[in-house]
Amino acid sequence: MCMRWILTLVAVKRKMGLDVVTDGISLGSCAHWRREVGKDTSINFHLIFNQVKLRLDFTLYRFGNTWNDREVVGKFAMPHSSYIHMFSNTPNYAVIVVYP
Repeated sequence: MCMRWILTLVAVKRKMGLDVVTDGISLGSCAHWRREVGKDTSINFHLIFNQVKLRLDFTLYRFGNTWNDREVVGKFAMPHSSYIHMFSNTPNYAVIVVYP
């Protein structure tokens, strides 16, 4: 079962144009995408398992009209597992709570 999951993950990542190792594995995200103020884009975060450094990275993405139309807005290493929620955003900031 585990091998099937890994092969499926590799196939999906390749189809989406993602590198299997350097783009990591998303282990969580926010269910509530936020539209950016005054723009035709959305932001959302993913908790990416960094396979090179063996840690979780909080990664905030900006998405256009498709999954492939995305860019990393910012990221940082997660110091611990956490309950995370994105509450709001302004033209310059995303308001995200990382609970201790």
